[in-house]
Amino acid sequence: MSSNGDDRRSDAGSLNGNSGHGGMFRRGGDRSDTGSLNGNSGHGGRFRRGGDRSDTGSLNGNSSHGGSRFRRGQGSDHGSNKLIESAQGVDKIAAEETKYLTISRILVIFVILFIAAIVSTGAYIFLDRSEQDNYDDRYEHVANTAKDAVEFHVKNVFKSASALSRTLSAEAKALKLDFPFVTYPTFETLCGNARDQGGYETLFYSPFVDFTDLPAWNNYSLQNQGWIQDSREVAIAYSEGELSQDDYVDESIIPLIYVGGLGTDVEFAPSYGQGPYMPLWMQSPPPFRPTVINFDSYNFLRITIDASIQARQPVMSEVQDLSLLAETVLKAEEHAKFHENILDTEGANTFDHPHSQMYTPIFEEPNDDSSKVVGTINAIVAWDRYMTDLLPEGTRGVYCVVKNTCDQAYTYKLNGNQALFVGSGDLHETKYDGTEVILPFYDLKRPNETAKIWGHCLYSYHLYASQEFEDKYLDSSALPLTLVVASTFFFIVAVFFLYDWFLKRRNSKILDVAAKTSAIVSSLFPSNVRDRLLNNAAANEKNAAPVEKNEEVGGKNRMKLKNFLQSEAEMDSLTDNNDTNSHDYAELHVYGSKPIADIFPETTIMFADIVGFTAWSSTREPTQVFTLLENIYKSFDDIATRRRVFKVETVGDCYVAVCGLPDPRSDHAVVMSRFARACLKRMQELVHKLEVMLGPDTADLSMRIGLHSGPVTAGVLRGERARFQLFGDTMNTASRMESTGEKGMIQMSQETADYLTVAGKGSWIFPRDEKVVAKGKGRLQTYWLASEGPEHHRTSSTVEEQSVEIVAAQPLQLDKSERLVKWNGDLLLKLLKEIEASRDPSVTQRTEESNYESGGIETRQGTVLDEVQEIVHLPNFASKTNRNANTIQLAPEVEDQLLSYIGAVAMLYQDNPFHCFEHASHVTMSVSKLMSRIIAPDLTDEDVGDGNMQALLHDHTYGITSDPLTQFACVFSALIHDVDHTGVPNNQLARENPRLAELYGGRSIAEQNSVDLAWNLLMGADFEALRNAIYKTPEEESRFRQLVVNSVMATDIMDKDLKQLRNQRWDRAFEEASQEESQKDAIDRKATIVIEHLIQASDVSHTMQHWHIYRKWNQRLFGEMYQAYVSGRSDRDPGEFWYKGELGFFDFYIIPLAKKLKDCGVFGVSSDEYLNYAVKNREEWEQRGQEVVAEMANELKTKYPSPQKADEPVKSSELEATLQKSTQNGVKSSDVLRRKVDQGVSA
Repeated sequence: MSSNGDDRRSDAGSLNGNSGHGGMFRRGGDRSDTGSLNGNSGHGGRFRRGGDRSDTGSLNGNSSHGGSRFRRGQGSDHGSNKLIESAQGVDKIAAEETKYLTISRILVIFVILFIAAIVSTGAYIFLDRSEQDNYDDRYEHVANTAKDAVEFHVKNVFKSASALSRTLSAEAKALKLDFPFVTYPTFETLCGNARDQGGYETLFYSPFVDFTDLPAWNNYSLQNQGWIQDSREVAIAYSEGELSQDDYVDESIIPLIYVGGLGTDVEFAPSYGQGPYMPLWMQSPPPFRPTVINFDSYNFLRITIDASIQARQPVMSEVQDLSLLAETVLKAEEHAKFHENILDTEGANTFDHPHSQMYTPIFEEPNDDSSKVVGTINAIVAWDRYMTDLLPEGTRGVYCVVKNTCDQAYTYKLNGNQALFVGSGDLHETKYDGTEVILPFYDLKRPNETAKIWGHCLYSYHLYASQEFEDKYLDSSALPLTLVVASTFFFIVAVFFLYDWFLKRRNSKILDVAAKTSAIVSSLFPSNVRDRLLNNAAANEKNAAPVEKNEEVGGKNRMKLKNFLQSEAEMDSLTDNNDTNSHDYAELHVYGSKPIADIFPETTIMFADIVGFTAWSSTREPTQVFTLLENIYKSFDDIATRRRVFKVETVGDCYVAVCGLPDPRSDHAVVMSRFARACLKRMQELVHKLEVMLGPDTADLSMRIGLHSGPVTAGVLRGERARFQLFGDTMNTASRMESTGEKGMIQMSQETADYLTVAGKGSWIFPRDEKVVAKGKGRLQTYWLASEGPEHHRTSSTVEEQSVEIVAAQPLQLDKSERLVKWNGDLLLKLLKEIEASRDPSVTQRTEESNYESGGIETRQGTVLDEVQEIVHLPNFASKTNRNANTIQLAPEVEDQLLSYIGAVAMLYQDNPFHCFEHASHVTMSVSKLMSRIIAPDLTDEDVGDGNMQALLHDHTYGITSDPLTQFACVFSALIHDVDHTGVPNNQLARENPRLAELYGGRSIAEQNSVDLAWNLLMGADFEALRNAIYKTPEEESRFRQLVVNSVMATDIMDKDLKQLRNQRWDRAFEEASQEESQKDAIDRKATIVIEHLIQASDVSHTMQHWHIYRKWNQRLFGEMYQAYVSGRSDRDPGEFWYKGELGFFDFYIIPLAKKLKDCGVFGVSSDEYLNYAVKNREEWEQRGQEVVAEMANELKTKYPSPQKADEPVKSSELEATLQKSTQNGVKSSDVLRRKVDQGVSA
């Protein structure tokens, strides 16, 4: 069949006919159900256009246009009679069918109206109930939210006071003071934390003073009133400039316990009676006027104080007028400010708002509430403070009435997380009494007994809905929605009538055509032949395999490309078919249908590859590799979605995308260029941010992108994990554009460049200087895409461009050194949390109370090398605590000091190419990787048993994995092992700095110097909190020190004697079995030597990593030694011995070291990985090493002048000279370090 060059198709062609177009002439993808039957029509049944459809063509007719006319001439009268007869028969059938159709039509309308009534009624009932349920559920949710918030407030209010009481009691014991003569030096700090947690406005400490102690107390209070000034200074320091000494009245306290005017101008008098007395002694925040001190609170509110003593727990007084506290305890404006920070007081007198006093007894013995009560804590409770954050955000119109058992009530109106004080009394809307929810605001140890104690009040919150709340959640929308539903049904009825009218019109035309067609067929064939023809045609149509419209090629096929995954069950019918033809067809079409594919003539394809990824990933954990890829590719996917670019796939670290399919677009090259530029920019931002998480060299990664435009075959390659695929030369060329590109650049082919030029974007591109040679393509002229385009400077852009620009506008965070400091900080902070989680909390508390302080380097005797231990004893196995390290919250100053310390260490590193802070971070990363790979292999379920995994892992790894402090020490040692390295070996350093050599006995000079500097820095006063987080006992400090010393000293691999000793220790640990040595010593010996070899391997880990990593650091070390040579600090040009020296280094140190890592059996697959890389790098160096050395030497000779011999030894480093001079002048080296560090590191 033919259809104007398109591979279009009709469902049935001609049957025994001579039709030139097989039943019908098709345009625009339309369909004819039936063509001509046994006819000679030139066009089948009718001439088809647009979306019209002919249900019946001509049957055995000779008309040039099918059956639209019948022939005239001979036999026309007979034909007319047949037509009349056929028309009458058709009319009879039509009348019969119309009667049933009319009945059906009336029945359908009735059913629709009946259903409309049922559905509308049901909808109204359902919506009305749903609305009421929603209102009830919302109010219940509000009440539950308020309940949770109140319970939280109750816990803070009562628990904070009880905790403060225990703290003050314990503090008095620690200070060895006897009540009532107790003054707390850190009272403001202790109470400041309690006020923040409990939300109290003011806290007072009042001791019980007996009548016999009254004279002594008056004298004691006068002599110890200096705490007032101390507390004021603390409060001023914490106020961040909001307070000053001018905000307080400078006067003395009243030197006796008094009653009366609270120190104001009102007359006061000595307290009466025989006691006991309870003077207000200490206050937080410090009092505005000191004359409030010594006011006898026991005579002021005796009944509540007695109630707290009897209850042995905090109790509350009734709501009181505390305006008498103004200008004594607090300034009135400070009181108003306190309330304004909580809720909108609208200029009201905040003293009118409800306030209560809560008294908490202080017991003579900590944690023993049965001991003698020696004082109380009086907390001023402002109820405004506990009205915020009670409701979910957006909820309005809920009344909260605060009631107590002392017959007092105060009303607030709650709006979301805000509240408004309405007034005194129960002022809620009485209409909503039924919505009352009661929330108790008390925490009683013995509820039944305490409730009966006279003199205190129990408070509760009473919540009520309001008209405002009901209007918001009960909006009476059921009736309008029901009308909408009913209107929908009436609309359906109207549409039905409209459809019925069109159907009648269509049927009328069909009947006319049917009558004429029946007449024609009847005139040509006998009735029995006619019936068989029609029956056969119907049977053929029924048995024919259905052909879907979207199997057609072109626009309709693209619908299948968008929904390409199909069920593999399509072949079920074919696999069971024994017919030979069917079997052959099944072999050719294994899925039972034609493949889903098409050609898209205009597309642009992008290949993007991460440059340096293979080398980078060789130094990372698998999770880190996937973290990088997921972050990058997810960002690319988001950009692709915004720009309507189709992501094809990712292969390894290569990202493939296409523009121009499945929806063709003429601007595909422009869109893809913008997409590539946005991806490159986003990549640069991400790697800088991720370096803080993923470690050194991450920011050095970049993209290499290639673009090419042209036709491509796209389709679904079905089978297991079927997916969308692109094929053709365009894909190959795009891949060549990427592989021949350069880092951080976007290369495109001539075809893509032509598209951009035609689109008016010629300013975006510039030709590459040299032609590239592409496999199978020869020499090609390519172009670079400029990194910035004119569209970046436009004031308006599309939504998708705006979103990318927002991302691009964010500045790159932190420079490389700061990122490395942050990464090292995160790594060490995680280990600190594991250290804290592994500790027994009770032991931690006891060690903190012992105030253990460690000493600096000045307290140690001998050199660092003298401290090296043959065995560092690790702790015995102990089951881990239930604390999760991820939930541990260290003090903020610990994290701050850790980052400051690492920054200080970074400043202590000299600007060497190799021995620098970046290399130290690389070593740290290797140590972390090896530590994370320490595993216990080949453990079966029987080996593990019940809870034995930790013990087995401890034994297999010689206790290393069980002690977070050991792991911290290893990482810490890697970080500081080259501090202040001068860039020359120890023998040269000894010549340059004889005094330093003499100090360290001429051995391991640089390593000992690094330990001393880093350790002395850690001992500084600025890092006290950090030290306390690392170790809390002398034993922990000693073990930490020994591990650091052994690890750093192990990095001196040039000292032959030390190397021989280490080899002997290895042999003794892993090859010789000593009968005299205990099992614990044998295990600790293995642990010690494994740790030393771990740090050794990490120090030279670049030799056991990817070739590019090895080349990078090898070139840096070569450059460092060449700088020493040209500056006269070395006698030999490294180019003369570097090639053979590296081979010997591999043969006699690196490969044996890697084998030891494998032999010790604790590093899992990492030991194999390190050994394999070492062997491969050795082979690569043997083949290419001489060429590499020549290349490095030539590069450095052009950079540095000819070598010159120095007449005198090079002076010691700036830091060493400063330290020596300062030591002579009696200045502590830690102070010198601090001054040097402060020049570049912020505290």
